[in-house]
Amino acid sequence: FLINPFLFFYYEEKEEEDQTAAKRICGAIKWTTGLLIFLIILLVLGIFVPQLATLPTDNSTSEWDNVKYLINHFDSSRLQDSISFAIFTLSIIGFFLLTIYTGYGSIAFPLTLIRGKRSARLQQETIEEQRAAIQSQIQIIKKRVNYL
Repeated sequence: FLINPFLFFYYEEKEEEDQTAAKRICGAIKWTTGLLIFLIILLVLGIFVPQLATLPTDNSTSEWDNVKYLINHFDSSRLQDSISFAIFTLSIIGFFLLTIYTGYGSIAFPLTLIRGKRSARLQQETIEEQRAAIQSQIQIIKKRVNYL
């Protein structure tokens, strides 16, 4: 229940190359905790919202009577209903995101095939230019250090 989201978020953090393992673990724990809080909120909503509709509406009842009523009428079918509600909500969100990502991917993939990539020769020239610029910066820094 917690391992799959943690591993998903851990490997999502791995795509950023300049992060250490500890930072990736902290990021994965943060996102997993957020997901867990979201699921708990969904479960609480699924448990208590249907029962709030059946609360006694007498003007003579106090808040404590309402709480006792909720506790007395809490049964396992409400728990099953709340879990079903949470799964349904996550399924709707997942379907919506799947639709968006599939739509984007079905357009982006053919465009990248048509556009193509830069040639290896151009990439090598760009890298050599960057290397030469860095080498000149190193020489400038060395000259400054020698004058001190």
